Amino acid sequence: FFGIFSLHGVLLDNLSVDQSVKRSFSFIREHWVDFLVQVAVFSGLLSLAIFAFNYLLGFFVTTTLPDLLELPQESQRLYMVVSALFVHEIVMAEGYLFTPLIIVKVTQLYKSYCAGRIVHIPIRNRHAMLLTNLLVLLIAAGSMVVGNYMNEHFDEFFPAESQVSVIAHRAGGVEAAENTVAGIDAAVEMGAFGSEIDIQRTADGYYVVNHDNTFSRVAGDRRKPSQMTLEEVRQLRVKTHAQTDKGEPVPTLEEMLDASHGRVILFVELKGETADRKMADDAVRIVRERGMLDEVVFISLKYKLIDYLANTYPDAQTGFLAFGSYGDVARLNCDYLAIEKLMSTDTTVDAIHGQDKMAFIWTINDNDTQEYFLSSNVDAIITDNVKDAQAIKERLAQRSDLQRVLDVLWADKL
Repeated sequence: FFGIFSLHGVLLDNLSVDQSVKRSFSFIREHWVDFLVQVAVFSGLLSLAIFAFNYLLGFFVTTTLPDLLELPQESQRLYMVVSALFVHEIVMAEGYLFTPLIIVKVTQLYKSYCAGRIVHIPIRNRHAMLLTNLLVLLIAAGSMVVGNYMNEHFDEFFPAESQVSVIAHRAGGVEAAENTVAGIDAAVEMGAFGSEIDIQRTADGYYVVNHDNTFSRVAGDRRKPSQMTLEEVRQLRVKTHAQTDKGEPVPTLEEMLDASHGRVILFVELKGETADRKMADDAVRIVRERGMLDEVVFISLKYKLIDYLANTYPDAQTGFLAFGSYGDVARLNCDYLAIEKLMSTDTTVDAIHGQDKMAFIWTINDNDTQEYFLSSNVDAIITDNVKDAQAIKERLAQRSDLQRVLDVLWADKL
């Protein structure tokens, strides 16, 4: 903050870096209140002006202009697409102008502090209006051309129904005891595309379903699966929402496969400290013995394990859970790439699709975020609230043409 004028002294007054930094610190110490007030007021007024302009523009193109043109019924959808696209591009262009205008304001304050009086920096010139008009005309022309093409392929660009699949987190989400056969049944009943479960190895080499390191949260036992035999695990009961029943038994991988067979795709996460190559080999063998390789996707937070599965068993489906990453994650060696919502952008999802991979988002539970991603270009969401997600999908299928256009063009702006 104190060094905010450092570049100004170097670029405008030919000062050395050291001199410019010292001048910046001196100016801000003396004028910090004035600086903050002026920048805040300018930014607020600029934001208000942009908002007002956009509101009036949107009102004009959606209400006044159609009445003036008296468009026939068959032309109304074309107009709707073109006008929505035009306003969208105008707002995008405004975003590129906001930061330069703030820089001009900061520069004006620097020159004023240097001169000891208010100095104005004219930002209007004879070319500015011409360039602005030309930009608007180019946006309008481009909107007409692109909008006409989008209108001719309306259902392709603005699908009537959500194409995004819903995967139940931890078997059945909140609708049943987590990671149980009852959860699989709940996921099937709610029409989920898939059901995600977590497997861990017991002390005697069996694979049971549990998310945490121990059974403490779900069954009141502080031991890890790796510290227990299968017989001991079978004595546990997973808590349910109802307080009157005895709970659900902890299932084995085999039991979950039998429950999901022919009903729902099973996403098997190799979980915890026992998630190693032995688990990978055993899980593939168990699934293969049941002839269910096409009904199961093996997933993990451990990329080396997924890479091993993909290379060793090319006929198995694999997915990497990218909790956090950098670089070209779309080129990872797997079939599915599940990313957190903060990592999800259109560019990232397009890159994943460009590598012939499926893009999943996890874990999406609140209704607003569910609706956003169910209207997006991802392939699936993983959620605890499957019933809510399915209800949102049904509601999206009833949208008007206008709402379909806005959901595609304005989903990240509204």
